[in-house]
Amino acid sequence: MDPNAEKRNVARNMVKSAMADIPSLQPELKKALSSLLEDALMSTSADDWERVFAGIFNLVTDERFKPEYAVIHREVTELAATGPARALATARTIKEPWNRCMALSRLAEGERNEQERTRLLQESFLAAMDLMEPNRIVTASTWPIAVLCKHRQWPLVEAESRRLLVLVATEPSPVRRAHALESLCRSICNAPKNLALPVFERFVESCLTPLSDGRKNKRGQSFLTWMLPVIHRHIDRKWAVKLADNITGPSLHKRALELIQKAENDTSKDIPPS
Repeated sequence: MDPNAEKRNVARNMVKSAMADIPSLQPELKKALSSLLEDALMSTSADDWERVFAGIFNLVTDERFKPEYAVIHREVTELAATGPARALATARTIKEPWNRCMALSRLAEGERNEQERTRLLQESFLAAMDLMEPNRIVTASTWPIAVLCKHRQWPLVEAESRRLLVLVATEPSPVRRAHALESLCRSICNAPKNLALPVFERFVESCLTPLSDGRKNKRGQSFLTWMLPVIHRHIDRKWAVKLADNITGPSLHKRALELIQKAENDTSKDIPPS
């Protein structure tokens, strides 16, 4: 019998309850909560459980996820097609930098004029800078980076990703560094490999860097485990397979191998018969 089954059920029910109590729950918060839940389900440490529960509480009380921002985002999205000037004015009224960055990026995504799109994205990057902390700036900046990638503005992708790598290097915590770089990896994974690879290399380095007290970076290894299929598909299959061997801890290592095996099977399906 699984000795942690009851704890896992507690975590699962707590997350579901938190989600149910928040009106107009944004997809970004659902994703963050689900990520914390996965962390909880993988852990057998009481300290980790306490950290996960604290993280859930911090998320559901986070300024970024207030219901009124969801309303503003819907308004910006609805106005974008029929009244872009009003949509931009509405986006600029958002005081919280995270949501202002997101709203400006959404407007830029639908802008056909490259010059105007670039101007909106520059404003979005500036909004992210108002977050002050390196990991939060980089995480928010993945919104405009994703738009640049979608529109294949590769010179700007290169310039901005390099700037963000310099910035995230000033974050002393390898966990916070890895968390920010995880988001950047996902936003840039479809870019040309020469642009994406430096980001993934820095991410892997942060995931495998021990904590300041010398302990294993369990959270970083968890980030890396779930990123293995992305590395396998978009960056380097052999590198992903090799990285799986760096994941320690029986449960996490097993999950890493399972994800790699699934990725290998999916890859074999893509190969046409000879």
